Amino acid sequence: ALGLVYQTIIPLAQGADQYALSAYSQAIALDSVNPALRVSLGGIYYSLKNYEDAVKVFELAVAAKPDFANARYNLAIALREKGDIQRAAQELSAALGLIGKDTPGYEQARNELEALEKIVKEKTATQAAQDKERATTQTPLQAPPSPAPAKTPLVLPPDAAPPATESAETTVLPTSTPTATP
Repeated sequence: ALGLVYQTIIPLAQGADQYALSAYSQAIALDSVNPALRVSLGGIYYSLKNYEDAVKVFELAVAAKPDFANARYNLAIALREKGDIQRAAQELSAALGLIGKDTPGYEQARNELEALEKIVKEKTATQAAQDKERATTQTPLQAPPSPAPAKTPLVLPPDAAPPATESAETTVLPTSTPTATP
């Protein structure tokens, strides 16, 4: 109840969103299998446009009760806002499968599903066209070129050697750089 009170006053009181999140988190800790609490918590994240956390919380609500249509519907809407259109369509389809055609909101959800499926179909067609374009314009695989042999060998002075180390902590560096003579 406290979470709902804070949720209601979010537009009116600064910091009410954090109190609401805290109240719902505490309620979930006390009643961890109640998916309605998770749907309420996810709703707050959604209203704050924190779609990533909203999706995570709605997924937990679905895991707690897979046949809870409202949890699946909310998950679908959060996924849509996050940009995961294909998965949103899958969740919305699952939600519609759990309710009857005479359920309030069924037609709205069905229309949303049709819109998501249209977007998925367009993206799939666009992706297929891009894949086809890439396949026809790509160059065949070729081995990297072999390095050209050196025309003039590099001759190092006889005293040239890598620096020696005295211990693991101290490295002795040369004071001058050896020069190569062609």
